[in-house]
Amino acid sequence: MPQALEPKTSSTAIDMERFQRHRSFPVRETVATEEPLEIRIEFGPRNYRVNRALSVSMRTPGHDRYLAAGFLYTEGVIRDSDEIGGGEVWTEMILPRNSVCLKLST
Repeated sequence: MPQALEPKTSSTAIDMERFQRHRSFPVRETVATEEPLEIRIEFGPRNYRVNRALSVSMRTPGHDRYLAAGFLYTEGVIRDSDEIGGGEVWTEMILPRNSVCLKLST
């Protein structure tokens, strides 16, 4: 059975069995890592900001803020990158791992 190592980048090395001519032998392969990403937005007037989950998407880890911004653009939530006031990748202590929240300008 394949044994995955801790994902730290966009690829992961795994140990697996390769079969060739009725024989098997162990090999190490590099495969793409895919993890879920929760995309959240914060919006509203300064004195009453709302933070809401918008989508969960599978992606190769890295550049999460850019992926989230592109998602907001293609879904018509924003018309320009200037509408994003700030962004932060939330830590596990605040939200579950693999979450990004983009703050929309007021």
